[in-house]
Amino acid sequence: MLDQGFAPREIEILLIDNASTDDSCDLVRREFPQVRLLANPRNLGFVLAINQGLAAARGPCILPLNNDAVLQPGALRTLLDALQRGPSDLGGVQPLLLWAADPGIIDSAGIALHSPFSARDDLNGCPVAMAPDAMQEIWGTCFACALIRRDVFAEAGPLDPDFFAEWDDVDFCLRARWLGYRFQLVPQARVLHHRSPSLKRLPADRYSRLRRNQLCTYTKALPGMRALGMILYRAQRDLFMLPHHLRAGSLYPVWAFWRQWWEIRPVMRRRRRELLDCARLTPRQMSRQLRQFMRSGGMAYRRQKEQRPVEEHT
Repeated sequence: MLDQGFAPREIEILLIDNASTDDSCDLVRREFPQVRLLANPRNLGFVLAINQGLAAARGPCILPLNNDAVLQPGALRTLLDALQRGPSDLGGVQPLLLWAADPGIIDSAGIALHSPFSARDDLNGCPVAMAPDAMQEIWGTCFACALIRRDVFAEAGPLDPDFFAEWDDVDFCLRARWLGYRFQLVPQARVLHHRSPSLKRLPADRYSRLRRNQLCTYTKALPGMRALGMILYRAQRDLFMLPHHLRAGSLYPVWAFWRQWWEIRPVMRRRRRELLDCARLTPRQMSRQLRQFMRSGGMAYRRQKEQRPVEEHT
């Protein structure tokens, strides 16, 4: 993982420990003295840990890296070269994330948008052969591993401190898009991700947090009519699913995230005003851009269209 083509003084490594109960911190201090360790007395969550690292880091580019992601040799050098060669509006780049249990399968090739406004890991579960050969634009970067210019964080702000975890990268990329920044996939850079490849139902607390954060993102960063439309869409779906939630005993998580969103809504509206005050795109331009990305559906959707029989297009 440290074999990235840099001299020790060229790279700064920060490890944010969220109150580990094993001997992780002692091991890092003993075996990796070049690593700056920031040990928290309690679990602050993914988002605040990343923001803590952002505040402490000194370099011009920042690489948020999950503790279950492993850089392959030279991946960081490849990402940095691509970012430095890119235009000034290239805000960040992402490697091709692969399942650690089966490196022949893609975990994420970036964040793809789908209508009405949902975000998914592009090419998730697809064979590596489906990955593009050259760099190409993606809507956003997955924060399991992404190299972002410090300037983008300075302008767009850090990850939302009220999110704890879930949907934080989608929210950040949307805010960066308002400022005119773009993102690209660098398929030559590879990272193994130990996230389980099987789809599992989220625990109730994570489900509530995800849905609440989605509502916060709509309120804070979607163009006006689309924000209203998405909130009404979610409310309609939850009302339609009300009998199912009652039978399954899962009504409380749904009630919880709507209540939590309503309570934090004034904060999100204030952040919305701050975002629009410094935005380089107009709401109309942002709406047009979102429609374009949702219409394309990402690389996985385009690959499926290319593989369909001709008669299905007629």
